[in-house]
Amino acid sequence: MKRTLVCAFLAAILLTGCRVDIEAERAALRAADQAWSQTPPNVDRFMEFVADNAYTLVPDADILQGKAQIRNLWSGLFTTPGFALKWTATNVEVAADGRTGYTLGTWEMTMQDSGGKTLARTGKYITLWQKQSDGQWKVVADTAVFDSPPAEPSK
Repeated sequence: MKRTLVCAFLAAILLTGCRVDIEAERAALRAADQAWSQTPPNVDRFMEFVADNAYTLVPDADILQGKAQIRNLWSGLFTTPGFALKWTATNVEVAADGRTGYTLGTWEMTMQDSGGKTLARTGKYITLWQKQSDGQWKVVADTAVFDSPPAEPSK
């Protein structure tokens, strides 16, 4: 009986020590998303937040997998004249294990067309994050949708 109580006590101590502070992880994930949002148009800094095996899903395109494909997409966009991208997380959630989470929010993007006219789009996004072995949060899947179709060109 004494041995059972000692084992139960030790198990309780071990389990208590393994608890994840979800609020702290949620704050860390929000901070990672906010820091990532400050990186455009620096593609190198932007890619530091992306996991090696990440996926990106964008409208009217194939699923992109891996850093090379994702870098190629964003390198092209970041060098477009007048390009700007801003996003803000409105929801941040972390799983009970503290290893995965997501950010969800709104974004706005502007760029110039070939005639120099400014084009603006808005939308929503969801990004799946995974905590790495070094404690950093990295993007493992990212997707965005537009709020509305592009405006019809004026005649």
